[in-house]
Amino acid sequence: SNGLFYAEGRRSSWAGGVPTASRVPNAASGDKCWKTNLAGPYNDREESYLYSPCFDLSGMQQPMLSFSAVVDIEDCGPDYVCDAAWVEWSYDAGATWMVLGDSGT
Repeated sequence: SNGLFYAEGRRSSWAGGVPTASRVPNAASGDKCWKTNLAGPYNDREESYLYSPCFDLSGMQQPMLSFSAVVDIEDCGPDYVCDAAWVEWSYDAGATWMVLGDSGT
């Protein structure tokens, strides 16, 4: 199954399944993962989002997010932003989103 994850965005290539791309030939654990284009690179001018299911963190003292990621981000220099990746979280079912952590952490 998709684990209740889903993707949206402009030119989104996110897919859940068995990866076959040369740079990501297998999942970090198990057989399946979520990846932009399971067989190759993401789309040019893609602006896409992968959403997880909601997690109930009530009662937790220090909740922690842990996942495996492969990130191949294009660097276009200091004057032009090509690619970026970050994690956001919401406390109100997606009405408000905040970046998790600080740049470089």
